[in-house]
Amino acid sequence: MELGKISVLSIQPTFLLALAAVLADVSKSEVARMAAGLQLKNYLTSKDAEVKLRYQMQWLSMAESVRVHIKALVSVCLLLCNS
Repeated sequence: MELGKISVLSIQPTFLLALAAVLADVSKSEVARMAAGLQLKNYLTSKDAEVKLRYQMQWLSMAESVRVHIKALVSVCLLLCNS
């Protein structure tokens, strides 16, 4: 496995929460919000099946409260972007 993939696999939940918070914050610039959303997506999924499975296992190993909070922040963004 490549070194870059190893570092991504050990991402901290607090970083994902911070990305989701930027994504949901309409006071942030559109560029910052798009970058946060793209980075969040890249930490949660991959075209490589092995990496994708590891991301899924890492996501499920996070505390449920963290996952729920990230989902809520992303949902806020989806609601705000579609209104």
